[in-house]
Amino acid sequence: MERKNDDEELIESDERHVESIVTKVSRYFFSERSFAGTLERWVERNAENIDLDASDEFQLKYTELHQEFKNIYERMLEEFIISQGSTTKEFYAELKREADSEKDGTLLAETILATTDFDIFMRMMRDYRMQLDHRNHHK
Repeated sequence: MERKNDDEELIESDERHVESIVTKVSRYFFSERSFAGTLERWVERNAENIDLDASDEFQLKYTELHQEFKNIYERMLEEFIISQGSTTKEFYAELKREADSEKDGTLLAETILATTDFDIFMRMMRDYRMQLDHRNHHK
């Protein structure tokens, strides 16, 4: 077996201590109040556009709201990734590797998918609208 020189061992040690972009995004996504707060404020401002009495047919305005929500979400995510010295391409490649190997990226991948999925978006908006109506009714 070939022994590694000191430089190779130092590089490997440094690589183990470098935090992955998926780990950074996960921490930002799940614990940074500015990220979650921005999205929550958007939901609060737009929940009144959801008609709880409408049939299961979704109106065009809901598709437009969903697209606006996704644009805000994706812009914030991309800005954070770039601020960390990475690219969205690198992030998604690493996220896929971690999800495929069932590492920490799995929860983040599922959450990102949920955030961008129209049906889940509508469920979130309807739930918030019901909460809003409930609060207004009990004032």
